[in-house]
Amino acid sequence: MAIITLLFFLFSLTLYQKLSQTLNDNFDSLLQSKAEGMVNSIDISWESEKLKISNEINTENQDNTYKILFTKFVQRWINEKSESPLFTNVVVHIFSPEGQYITSSRNIPEMNFLRSEIFNSISNGDSHFDDIRVQIAPRSIVPFRKLSIPVTENNELMYIIQVASPLNLLVSMLKNLRFVLFFLLPIGIVVSGVVGSFLAKITLAPFNRTIETIHKITAENISLRIAVPDTKDEIRTLAATFNEMLDRLEQSLHSQRQLIEDMAHELRTPLSILKGELTVTLKRSRSVQEYESVLPAILEEVNKIIKLVEELLLLAWWESDVIALDLRPLDVVPILQESLEDFQAIAEKKKIALKLSSSDRVVIFGDRDKLKRVFLNLLDNAVKYTPASGKIEVDVARENNWGKIIFRDTGVGMTEQDIPHLFKRFYRINKHSPSAGFGLGLSIVKSIVDAHRGKIEVKSQLNKGSVFTIYLPLSLH
Repeated sequence: MAIITLLFFLFSLTLYQKLSQTLNDNFDSLLQSKAEGMVNSIDISWESEKLKISNEINTENQDNTYKILFTKFVQRWINEKSESPLFTNVVVHIFSPEGQYITSSRNIPEMNFLRSEIFNSISNGDSHFDDIRVQIAPRSIVPFRKLSIPVTENNELMYIIQVASPLNLLVSMLKNLRFVLFFLLPIGIVVSGVVGSFLAKITLAPFNRTIETIHKITAENISLRIAVPDTKDEIRTLAATFNEMLDRLEQSLHSQRQLIEDMAHELRTPLSILKGELTVTLKRSRSVQEYESVLPAILEEVNKIIKLVEELLLLAWWESDVIALDLRPLDVVPILQESLEDFQAIAEKKKIALKLSSSDRVVIFGDRDKLKRVFLNLLDNAVKYTPASGKIEVDVARENNWGKIIFRDTGVGMTEQDIPHLFKRFYRINKHSPSAGFGLGLSIVKSIVDAHRGKIEVKSQLNKGSVFTIYLPLSLH
């Protein structure tokens, strides 16, 4: 309000000064035009009058005679022309070259004389503007604007004409303008400011409720949400966006809590085994052979813990984008062949047939080591859950702008209810199976594929096997 008031005050002041100056200049121009019109009319009429009486005038006293006749002429001329449009809204005074009053269109005593400073200015051949206040009635004082002009002939002052016009209309106009600019406008600004403040308070009420809700939100009650107003404005968008952020934070916190719970659960078993083995071993002194028989079991559990921590750390790095990919064009077939060779010995023990087929050379854009880990994890699961005399097939093909890699097995499969949870951390279909891992392998697979801007799909039927399909972007080279 202060800034707007200051700006409007400067605007109003400038506007008033410019308009006042323009109106006064126009008023002076009008007086100048009126005075010049009257001088021309008087001169033309006087020249005509002199032609009529020139033969009757004694040349010996011609100047004095002309002065006397001119005085009578202008008195008669003003009486005759007083109803003319030329005299509309003006008062005309005629003075002699000596500054003596001759005649006027209206008897106004305050104008029937020339002040000495005005007469001196006119005697020097200059026109003169001045203002005067005239009491027309007992309680009516009217301001006038006067213009006094010297009329000369052959560089000799013939007479002085004074034209005056009332300023009451101009003064009233400027007064009304001051009233609007310096009274009504400030009041309007104050009223609009008060109303604006009231409307702003109503508009910002949802913000205040939002702030109160935000202060109440903590990790313990992160399920609390901001009330979304039933409007179609930025406040609704802000509240909805903030609620979406809270949803993501709640999901992240839930994921972290679940991770901690699952990690504690997974670590409890090997730690309990370690504690039991050590407790039994330390109950009494034992021989070296007895200690050596216990240590392999302890080492196995320690290795399980180390593997669990390593996989968790790797998964955390992938999800936080800490690990940078060494992306380059790769032919996936040789990488798959290496991966199959790594499992050849295990597959032969279970009499599982491993087969790789490729209809075309597929060059994708990826990180060799990370993709090999994906292939190894998928093959590990396939070998682990495929019964003896089963079959594992890997197919490679192109599909539009993707490299398509299919892992197909004849394993135990899974239900439709298991598939949506398959890539979650620590999710295991059969937790009591001796071959079951920690449930992190497929989570790592999903993170690596996502980092390559690829996608993975799963189809499976219970006791009929599973199909994992990976899509990776083809190399642009």
